[in-house]
Amino acid sequence: MIETGAGGAGVIWGVIDAIEPGKRLYLNGWFGVQGVVAGRVHFDISETATGSRLLVQHHAIGPVPEDLNTRYRALWRRILGTSLREHLAGTPV
Repeated sequence: MIETGAGGAGVIWGVIDAIEPGKRLYLNGWFGVQGVVAGRVHFDISETATGSRLLVQHHAIGPVPEDLNTRYRALWRRILGTSLREHLAGTPV
C-alpha cells in the first residue's frame, strides 16, 4: 500500500505478508499510526449461506492513544461498511 503526493513525496503504509487467493490477505506495516513500531492487518473471506463474510483485524505494537484507536475503528467501518459496498454496487466513492 503506497500513497504518493506532490513533488514525488510518498509513503509505504504496508506490504503484503501472506496471501491465499479467495481466502486471506495479510499486510504488515505501520498504516499511518504515529508511534506504532509494527502493525498487521488481516482480511479473511469466508462463504456464508447468503454470500460472503469479510473479517478485518488490525493489530498494532506500540503506543496507540484510545482516541486514535476509536478513529481507526470508525474509519474501517466506513471503508468496509459503506465505501466498499458502494464501490461493489457501482456507485462512485
